[in-house]
Amino acid sequence: MTTTYSLGVDRHISQVHFPTQIRALLRRIEHNNSDVVEKARDLTQLIALFEEVQDAQKIRLYSGQLLNLAKKGKMKPGVGRSFAAGALLSHGRACLIVQDYDAAIDSFQQYALYGGKMSNPMDNRDIFFNSLFNLGLASLQRGESKQEVGDKSCTADFEDAHVKFLQLHSCFDKEKLTPEMRCDVLMNLGIVFGHQGNPQKALTCLEKSLKMAHERKDTDTISRAYFNLAALFKRVNNFDKALEYIKKELLIHKNSNNVEGCLETQYEIALLQQQMHKYQEAIVSTQTYIQLAKKLSDNNAGDKGLDLMRELEESVSNQKRIQVLSEKLVQLRSRKHSAAAGGGKREEFRVLMEIAGLKMSLHMFTDALKDFQTLNLIIQALPVSSQEKDAITKGLGDAYAGAGQFEDAVPQFRALLNRLTGLTKTRAEVLWKLADCLGHLEGTCEQIAAPLIECERIGVHLQDLQIQWEAQNRLSVLYNRFQYYEKAKRAEFIADQLDKRIDAEGISREKDYEEEEDNDGDNQDEDEDVVGGITGDACDDEDIISGSGSDAEESRWIKKHGKEKTRREVNGGRRTSAVVKKLDLKDDIESSQEINKKPRVKRRIIPLQSSSSWSQHAPAKQTKKTIMSSSSDVEDGGERVRLTCLKKRKSERVLRKMVLWVLAQTKLHMSKMVQSL
Repeated sequence: MTTTYSLGVDRHISQVHFPTQIRALLRRIEHNNSDVVEKARDLTQLIALFEEVQDAQKIRLYSGQLLNLAKKGKMKPGVGRSFAAGALLSHGRACLIVQDYDAAIDSFQQYALYGGKMSNPMDNRDIFFNSLFNLGLASLQRGESKQEVGDKSCTADFEDAHVKFLQLHSCFDKEKLTPEMRCDVLMNLGIVFGHQGNPQKALTCLEKSLKMAHERKDTDTISRAYFNLAALFKRVNNFDKALEYIKKELLIHKNSNNVEGCLETQYEIALLQQQMHKYQEAIVSTQTYIQLAKKLSDNNAGDKGLDLMRELEESVSNQKRIQVLSEKLVQLRSRKHSAAAGGGKREEFRVLMEIAGLKMSLHMFTDALKDFQTLNLIIQALPVSSQEKDAITKGLGDAYAGAGQFEDAVPQFRALLNRLTGLTKTRAEVLWKLADCLGHLEGTCEQIAAPLIECERIGVHLQDLQIQWEAQNRLSVLYNRFQYYEKAKRAEFIADQLDKRIDAEGISREKDYEEEEDNDGDNQDEDEDVVGGITGDACDDEDIISGSGSDAEESRWIKKHGKEKTRREVNGGRRTSAVVKKLDLKDDIESSQEINKKPRVKRRIIPLQSSSSWSQHAPAKQTKKTIMSSSSDVEDGGERVRLTCLKKRKSERVLRKMVLWVLAQTKLHMSKMVQSL
């Protein structure tokens, strides 16, 4: 997403002592119940302080109070309109900060209504230009957010922004706009042209903006222009030119001693060098980035730099491996002995397959595509397994898609799907890729939705909540893209319900996992620990102590509770997903509870058992019967050892439950303390 800028400065730390100023203003506002105008002025100053540090939450809070005061307070009409207009403008800009674009556009539209109602003509002029500029900026940023998720309605937002900035551009001469506003209008107009696929006009506007910024010696605007020029050339795959401009931006930040600007730009340089496969240079840039992050004590940036460093080191290792394998491939192809031809061909196939996979990991899609095409020719004269043939077909599809040749990737994925039978995760992965390619080819909504719906069926069949959530999430984005908002709302609701189920299952499964660590890999219920074919709940404490109970009684107990265990299994062991029943898809979404919009929390998720894993337990049950039938031959000494093991395991299980209960109570107590604070 290309960054756009408003008329204000992005980041400015005021020299005033904020806590003292804010406390004084809040006290005056709280105790001022008589002079409405003075209270409105204090609110205006308070909003201005929070605008300097871009505290969107506080700006929205106090601008709302100012707006209510201006409309309901006893003020002169002109004064009230002036305060109301200022409150709406501040509220709209705060909404832009938190990316609430619809609310921002609504505020700016209300702000524009005050144009022509002010007694001062200059105020009317400022309202006209500010409303037009901020409306264009909000439309541009909303279009960029929609473009990121593939929403086709982004073109309407770009067109709206284009019209507004073009209208401001036509007022340059007759209205005598300030150089600062002219510079910002040209820059944003260039960004719009870039999104609309007109790079030449975009380049012209951005270069004009850069020239005006140099004339004004405005380093902030110069650095912004360099950034957007780099983004434009990166969009058209001219990475050398993009790197040139982004290095110029870094030089501006260094000369102005802007450490934060240097940090962000250094990371962009490292990413660009990685994309250009200049890994050694990217490592140097990343090291500089990590050092800057340490100076600023920015742990998040430091972690991001370390992650990138690991990726780059792995890329260097893969690059060296490709060189070694390429030399080996040349040697294999240079052999001329007919006796070794068959073995040499097989070895050549293996080496070339590994090279192609390494190139795919380095995003060298064009080179990898050539290797996969060569492999496709080799297998015509060489007997290969079905798995190897599927791997080549998948590699061809991935390489075509990575190189942007989506029309060639679709047949490869369809051919692979024809060979992959059954509802499996492997088939779901291929369906995701097919849907992505159809989306890039501007296919119809039905064409793109078909693979996603099949993926959802696979998730239901496998009882895999993660696959179901991914399918519904993608369907909601797809329906929004084609403006089927009712379907999108329904898919979003189902995805939200699945998300809650995933979080719940992740917690419960994690507990089960901890309790099953001692079971030597046997998947049992939470309350079951199998020793010698007897469950931990088979005997009470008194039975364990006394050692009473015959083998015949134990057999009857196992036979009885074995049936109960089958009923306690997830959905009774059937393949039909219990998720669909609990969601009750036939219910009307409008009658359900409000969709939870809090951000997703990443947790450790242990997925539900698939249908294949249920079938894996059948031999285990037979083993239990075998052990049970032979237990009658165990001597009394062996019986006492077995019962002692049962007692030990049950006591360990009880202790684990007590520890989990104590942890839960401690967490609840801490949350109450935090809420009280």
